[in-house]
Amino acid sequence: MLEVTSKSYDDLNPEERHRLIALADDEFGGFDIVRNTEWASPNWVFLCSYENELAGCYNLVLRKAEFDGKPVMLAGLNNMITLPAFRGRRVASHLLENTQKLWFNQFKAEYGLLLCADQLVEFYAQFGWRLTSAEIRYKQPGGIRVWSANCMLLTNEGSWFEPELIDLCGLPW
Repeated sequence: MLEVTSKSYDDLNPEERHRLIALADDEFGGFDIVRNTEWASPNWVFLCSYENELAGCYNLVLRKAEFDGKPVMLAGLNNMITLPAFRGRRVASHLLENTQKLWFNQFKAEYGLLLCADQLVEFYAQFGWRLTSAEIRYKQPGGIRVWSANCMLLTNEGSWFEPELIDLCGLPW
């Protein structure tokens, strides 16, 4: 049986943090956009285990951002990973099904936001995520940049708003 737990990212011990960073590097480090971008540190990590063995995980960044200049609380999904031995067993689905409501209820997020690869859009759409055509601005050491790939939004029970401009007000996740 799959078990989901959460932990503040700040409460991870060095070994746990190193393992999650290594998993993300193995999964996403081969992409230029990932290697050439400075990323925000997460606030939370959600872990999915099977018989006390890590099966998958993702990070969550909580931040006040702006939709068309108006403040909005975002829950930013980052680094969803299913470990190779557990692929095809619905680990990522189980994580989303058991945690997305927490973002809105516990963390008081108004929207979820995900910077998403083309091949994953259909997967996330199954869980209520929608592509947005908004311009996504984010900070980098050299200044403000515009995200050039997919961005998806998740709302809490249907209150959809399509902004023209989303300013992440910091580093991307």
